Amino acid sequence: MKKSISLLFTALLIYACSSPQNDEETRLSDTLQINNTTPEVPTSGEVVDKSEPEFKIKVEELDYQPRSYLSVEYDGKVFPLDSMDGTAEIINPEQYQSMEIPENASTACGGWWAGGGTYYFINSTETVVSIYKGFQDEGFPGFNWALFKELNR
Repeated sequence: MKKSISLLFTALLIYACSSPQNDEETRLSDTLQINNTTPEVPTSGEVVDKSEPEFKIKVEELDYQPRSYLSVEYDGKVFPLDSMDGTAEIINPEQYQSMEIPENASTACGGWWAGGGTYYFINSTETVVSIYKGFQDEGFPGFNWALFKELNR
């Protein structure tokens, strides 16, 4: 009797450990799917709609540690940018001055996790989208901004 209970328990344990993942769980491959559509090429005389660059943020939580995947979208295209620990959010322009972000930045995002923050902002012209990255460590002043990536329009 004891052997059959142990055998039944072992069989249930093996079955539970080998069952497929829940379909509702978000998988890393799902979060990284980005639509890289190419806009239509205008015929002569048409003007291309140049949209203002903006951050797209996807957050995934793995083992209680949030991870944010960032991309930049503009002019009908999406460009993968970076990933960071923590939950990234769009930063309110009213906070730009306190975070040493230039007033002419079109958008900014970032987040804080485990004693450190990672932040990004965009300055763009008609020909180039410049993305800056900064970090702030607990106990150290400043955001240490530096040019991270430039994308041609």
